[in-house]
Amino acid sequence: MQRATNYHPQRRATELWWLKPGWIVLAAIVPVYVSFLAFDFSREVPTTYIPSPLYFWGLALLLILALGTTFGGQIDLARRHHVGVLVPRWVAWGLLLATLVGYAVWFHPLVLQPQLILDVIGGGRSNVRDQVKTIPPWTTMTQFGCAFAVAYAIRAGNGHTGLGERLGLAAVFLLALFRSVVWNERLAFIEVAACYTVAMLAYYRFSAPLTFRLASLLPVIAPLALYLVFTATEYFRSWEFYRQYYESIWQFSYDRLTAYYAVASNNGIGLLTESVRWPSYDGSYVFQWAYPRPEEDSSNFLRTVAQYDYKVFLENYARPELNNPSGIFVIVYDVGYLGSALYFLLVGVLIGIAYRAFRQGHLGGVLFYPTCVMFLIELLRFNYFAASRFVPIVAALVLILFSAHRRPVWRMPYYARGAS
Repeated sequence: MQRATNYHPQRRATELWWLKPGWIVLAAIVPVYVSFLAFDFSREVPTTYIPSPLYFWGLALLLILALGTTFGGQIDLARRHHVGVLVPRWVAWGLLLATLVGYAVWFHPLVLQPQLILDVIGGGRSNVRDQVKTIPPWTTMTQFGCAFAVAYAIRAGNGHTGLGERLGLAAVFLLALFRSVVWNERLAFIEVAACYTVAMLAYYRFSAPLTFRLASLLPVIAPLALYLVFTATEYFRSWEFYRQYYESIWQFSYDRLTAYYAVASNNGIGLLTESVRWPSYDGSYVFQWAYPRPEEDSSNFLRTVAQYDYKVFLENYARPELNNPSGIFVIVYDVGYLGSALYFLLVGVLIGIAYRAFRQGHLGGVLFYPTCVMFLIELLRFNYFAASRFVPIVAALVLILFSAHRRPVWRMPYYARGAS
């Protein structure tokens, strides 16, 4: 008689429900947005704009975004079977080298002034921005670190990484963490971590049902992890300047974290309420990356008008320190009610298409869906797709897309085979 065995088929990490964009919107973004109704804005800003009709229009746009991801998830632009890929070594190493050069050019003055770093760590100063300046396009190359993290995940998923690349990935993470501390730019570390993690999950398989179920519960502990990381960074960033107003850093960081998201939406609604210039239809927020900042080119009138409106609003009705306008209401400012509905529907469809390709393990999905996740998790603060920091990442991902070689399924590692 044949002995019975307890065999459980492996499950791909792409089957996790919280990777689905519709669930990210409905189970994470919408509840946070609704919680703003209970936020005490009087503690943070002089004028409160929530609730208002514009607030509920923002909620409608989030639901339209979720609907768009559902539609997009039904569109299959890729082949039916899983296609293996080989990202050339020269591409991965080229992105890594460009990232390291960018960081070296940017922060090399700190080598001669290490006391500045110690001052930031010790709380004597909040950052080094007054001593170290960005130098485009060299400092822009640091954004290639996100693309390298994705390239590494793809190469690792296909069994093609070595010690040098592993050390390179560790260096990119450490440099992003260093940047988030001394430059006060938490997003730099979040970008690299999110891009690498999501791309890596395209190849990961759970060997036991229990681990898959535990991973399904990750969103339950994710807010706590975010709170702990935020508290750690705020200790170096702002605590020294606010310790006299709070009994503990835990209360301070909680108030600060909730204020970042709630006040951003309040700012966006306030901009629309106090301004008479919208909709502008000039693309200054939809394509923000294409417009230079006013201090870089004062002759760019359209861009200056849009920024001038928001600057005046912050100075008269809000708090310049908490200056995010959310990623929702600036689109309304740019293209109006109908335009914003069409914008979020289209973006949702594109994200849904990327997710389907990601879940099937296709190169385009693995490359671009991580940035879609970044757009979703940062939407309540700012529009990631419109930011200038997004452009070099996309350029590098396009390079990977057109340089990668397809591989037959039968030549791939077992953990990188199969479609959902």
